[in-house]
Amino acid sequence: MTHELSASILETYRFCKGLNYAGWDPYDGLNSKVFQNTPFNKSTYARLFWIQAFKHSPVNLRPLMLVKQGQNPKGLGLVLSSLCNIASSALVEPGSELAQELHSEIIVVANRLLQLRTPGYEDFCWGYNFPWQSRAFYLPRWTPTVVCTSFVVDGLLAAHQHTGDERYLDACVSATRFATRSLNPIKTPTGTGFSYSPLDNRMVYNATLLGSRYLSAVSAVTQDKSLLERAKSSIESTREAFSEDGSFNYARETTSKWRDNFHTGFNLECLARYRDISGDTDYDEVINRGTQYWLDHFFMEDGTCKYYDDRVFPLDVHCSSQVFPTLFHLGCADQLEPLADKVYSHMIDTFYIGQGEFKFQVKKRFPINIRYFRWGTAWAFYGLSYYLKAYGKKLAKQS
Repeated sequence: MTHELSASILETYRFCKGLNYAGWDPYDGLNSKVFQNTPFNKSTYARLFWIQAFKHSPVNLRPLMLVKQGQNPKGLGLVLSSLCNIASSALVEPGSELAQELHSEIIVVANRLLQLRTPGYEDFCWGYNFPWQSRAFYLPRWTPTVVCTSFVVDGLLAAHQHTGDERYLDACVSATRFATRSLNPIKTPTGTGFSYSPLDNRMVYNATLLGSRYLSAVSAVTQDKSLLERAKSSIESTREAFSEDGSFNYARETTSKWRDNFHTGFNLECLARYRDISGDTDYDEVINRGTQYWLDHFFMEDGTCKYYDDRVFPLDVHCSSQVFPTLFHLGCADQLEPLADKVYSHMIDTFYIGQGEFKFQVKKRFPINIRYFRWGTAWAFYGLSYYLKAYGKKLAKQS
């Protein structure tokens, strides 16, 4: 498996680099030049329908509808974290040609992320390279979100650790000010969370926890305890989401009380990372219950990752990929290695097209093989890098 893992990771890296880390996205339909020149561009329902039609179609409508491939900051953040994971792994010999290449590429991607910060904000923050219509709100292109910013900060912190370049840390510190000054505070009886973006007031539990995650991560480097206090308040604001059975609803709204695999993985990872950085054990019971619910309801015997807790399809590369960082940060990767190996094998068998490219989804009746960079290949690359981070040394000894 060591050779297979090394080959798939390096092939994926070469593929991503060959694309200049650009591609289409499941939600980029509103970048269509055709749609933008119709009166429907102003309609909430038309925008929502248009996005969903593009997302669920097995045929790529984007070339016909004049949607260009582009660089997505979240996709670049995932790539940057992945490159840093690989560069520090047993796969790469220090001083080797590959080590030097990865070091150079880490700088290229990190510098590009500094350039792609959302304009018009005093602090560093990041959003998607397309407009986005959800049921709850509309976000224009490049609108910064706590989710996108969290993944970019994770990558830049890793790049700072790898290169020592203070610009990357400075950008992350600035991004904490974006969270505390530009995002809207969402007050609950137990704490104060973060809005999804500066343009809404919606309580999305995993988004608020991702805000806590990146404030905690920056605090670990800067020793700024006020960031941990704000992260704690943000976590406290989500207490209403901590069900007795261990499940996490997606958001507070009645229509959002569903539970899926990768958002559950986000929540568990965020809580665990806050705990490990702060030493605060207040959420141990929540983490333990949530982990057991995740393991009991989201996996099949052969390593298939169910999308929802009550049904399997669609199979989604995002669900498989998030398993590995969740296990790693929960600290149970060794204990659950048999599960990780099954998920890895199923992920490769189900989603890997070859030559470094991954499918987006497999629905009940058909796959979606469209070249999605952020959601598809970048997430797969990220997941594989964490599989390597968790098990690389052990696999190397076995080879």
